[in-house]
Amino acid sequence: MVRMGGERREGDAVSTGEQLRAALAEVDCLNADIAELVGLLRKIEPHLDAIVCYASTMKEHEPNRIVHDIRAALAKHGGNA
Repeated sequence: MVRMGGERREGDAVSTGEQLRAALAEVDCLNADIAELVGLLRKIEPHLDAIVCYASTMKEHEPNRIVHDIRAALAKHGGNA
């Protein structure tokens, strides 16, 4: 394993291939987490209008900003927002 500063220490015999496999496994886990969260956002999307105050701006009513951000995230990840 390479330490900070690029030093290699004796006994750190982790191959580049093993490091790559570990990194790819972590990416797979993160992608699964993202997919799960997007799925949850899709489930609540039909109910977002219940928290919007149409008489207020996003600056005046923080839930309006949250709804905006959720809809933007869904649009980014192929949602129906």
